[in-house]
Order: sequence, then C-alpha cells, then structure tokens
Amino acid sequence: MARLIVIQGGREKSFDLIDDVVFVGSDEGCSIRVGGEGVQPRHAQILKVDGAWRLVHLGAGTTTVNGRPAAQHELSNGDVVNVGAATLTFRGGVRPAAPAAPEEEAAAAPAAPGRSGGGATRRRPRRGAARRPGKQVSVDARTRKSAGQREILTRKNVRKSGMTGPQTAAIAAGISLVAVVAIWFLVKGMPAGGLGDTMARAKTLRANTKLAEAIAELETIPEGAANYPAARRMIEDIKKQMAQAPKTEMLQWGVTEYENNIKYFVETKILNPKYADSRTGQIRVLVARCRNFLEQAPGHRFEPEVKSLLAKYEPEIAGKPVTWIDTFVMADTERGRAFYGPAHELVADWLAKNRATGDEYEVGQADRLLKKIERGANQWWDDQQERARQNVREGKYNDAYSKYMTAVRRFEGWPEKLAEAEKHIADLKAGVGTLLTEN
Repeated sequence: MARLIVIQGGREKSFDLIDDVVFVGSDEGCSIRVGGEGVQPRHAQILKVDGAWRLVHLGAGTTTVNGRPAAQHELSNGDVVNVGAATLTFRGGVRPAAPAAPEEEAAAAPAAPGRSGGGATRRRPRRGAARRPGKQVSVDARTRKSAGQREILTRKNVRKSGMTGPQTAAIAAGISLVAVVAIWFLVKGMPAGGLGDTMARAKTLRANTKLAEAIAELETIPEGAANYPAARRMIEDIKKQMAQAPKTEMLQWGVTEYENNIKYFVETKILNPKYADSRTGQIRVLVARCRNFLEQAPGHRFEPEVKSLLAKYEPEIAGKPVTWIDTFVMADTERGRAFYGPAHELVADWLAKNRATGDEYEVGQADRLLKKIERGANQWWDDQQERARQNVREGKYNDAYSKYMTAVRRFEGWPEKLAEAEKHIADLKAGVGTLLTEN
C-alpha cells in the first residue's frame, strides 16, 4: 500500500493512502494537516488516477516536488513533497531486491570443515624424509606421448558423434551463415545511436508527457528496420493518448473544483454562522462557481450535485442589487485563489460606478483592495515568468507554455496583464512552435 512519511516540527508520522482522494492543508478537515507560512486550508490533494497517485496543487501558495514547484505531478517512490514547513516523502511501488548472483552465493558459502577454501589438500611429506627419485622422461618422449593422446581422443569423439570431418565443417559453416544474416537484419536501416536507443528516448519523452517530441523521435526509424512495427504501434498509442488528454484533464479538474471550491465552500462559508453578515456575497461566489462548473465540465459525474446547489441558493440573490460587501467578498475570494483578473475587474468596475457618489469609507476600502490585488498579481507574474524562462533554458517548452496559459486564465478580465501573457505565448510559438503540444 502506498503511504506518505510526513516530517513536521521534528516529528515523523506515517499515513497510509487508503482513500482515493487525500487533502493536504491547514484545515481541520484535511486528512494530512500541515502548518507553515503560505499553507492554504486545502493546499494540495493526492488522488489515485488509473492506479497511479497524482499530486495536484490547489489555488494559491506553492507546492514543490523534489525541490521544484509543481502544479501537478505523478508521484514515484521516493519523491519528496514540500508544503509549508512539512516534508512529505512518498513510498509506493518499491521493487524487491535482486537475488544474489551465483558467484556471490558461492563466495558466501562456508568452507568445509578441515579444508582451506573447500579444495582437496595435499599431504606434506614428513620433515627429514628422503624424496623418491622420479622416472626421468625426455622432452621429445613427452611431446610424442601428448600428441598421440590428442589424436586418439579426437578419433574417439568423432566415432562417438557419428559425424565425419566434412559433416562437422558443413555444420560450422551453416552456423556462421545464420549469424551473418541475423546481424545484417539487425543493422539494416539502423540510425545513429541504434534503434534501441531511439525507442528508449521515445519512451522517456512519453513518460515526461512530451508526446509530440516522442512521436518525432519515433518517426526517425525507417521502414524495414527491426523496430519499425513497434515504433508505429507506439505512435498510434501516443496519438490516442493525446486525443484523450483534454477529456482526462476535464474530469480531473471537475473533481478538484467540486471537492475544493464548491462543496468545501458551502461547508465552511455558506453554512458557517460566522459569515452571516456577508451571506449574500458568499452565495454570489457559489453561484458563479456552479455556473462555471456546468459550462466547463458538461456531463461530469458531479453535475447533478452542482445543479442541486444552484437551484437551492440562486433564488436567495434573485433581484437583489450588488452591494459593496458583495463586491468585496467576491473580489477577495478570487484574489485568494490567485485569479487576479476577475478580482481586479470586480473592484475596478465598482469604483468606476461609485467613486464619485459612493460612501467614502467603502471607496477607501475599494482602493486598498485594488492595490492589494495588483501587488499580489505582480509578484505572482514575476515568479511565473522566471519559472517559464527556466523551462525554456532546460528545453521544457511545453511546461513554459503551460505556465503562460495559466497566466491567461488568471488574468482574464484585466486587459493590461492579459496582453502581457498573450505576448509571451506568441513569442514562444514564434521560437519553438513546432515543438509545442497545445492540449
């Protein structure tokens, strides 16, 4: 069973991953509670997808895997995840140790009693005993005797096998011919570095989700090569995987959005008496999230639950004007999720309508919130650009593209920032567009 080793505050705990979805964060409802600066109530989740465990970062803050920030990561044995002040080490899928080699077992076996190394011992002559004179044989006699023994042995082997000299030679020639033909088929059409290396590189690229680059690598194997059929099969499998990627991503996004941003929001905000004064604003946030879910994930398994929540809470705000408290709640909630564009748009629109005639205190609050949103957006955008530039330097162009696309989604409704993100995407496509997989 997969598990997590959690080290926090000098203490170590082990958590078995029994459920298919496990939340990590500072909230009491999380299976794994962690603390530290920047840790969100529900900071990350670990979910089981097709037999593998995947880490998904949720909302604001930072989650690192093996020292690098990660939005999503398929966990492997030994991966180290950092959330705030906690270190989580994933354990799962450990291979059993390889059996000892026969030579090692032989070397480890104890020697027989009374013997050195298990071999036969030669009895030493008694000290002082005279040596018996051996029979003197000339060198020529020994040579003749040895040659005669080899000739007799050869004749015995031929009689025993039933083969003549020409038959033995014919068999040896046949074996040589088979070896030459096998080598010719193996080498025919082999690219530099070998077909095995090409297939291995393609598998590595596919494992790192660089699907377009994996296909390009496999296309270099020429027709007629030994691995050509296997390469074509892998290309077809990768194309099917690319076609299914948007659907898989949508299903996974739907689970995260419902569990963390809809269901959890109802439990902690809508049903919490502490937020009774801002209930209307909280309901507006919930309604917006439900409508976005139904638009982005039609037919999802959580669609009935989302429709039920919409039917229950939307009538409470029907016909009511949007107050400053409503605007503040909606904008601050979006800012907390790092969706700076929608937050900026809400406050900027309210100020445009109410700066001249609105309450002075509310206008002051709106100005302060707008500056807070802008500071957070600038800091996040600087960090995102640096990570994307690092991806480009390492040749991870799809990762850089993904970061800029995240910026486009988070800056939607903020024209200036949105234009910056789109310009970076255009520049990246102009430079390495053929190596990108836009899915």
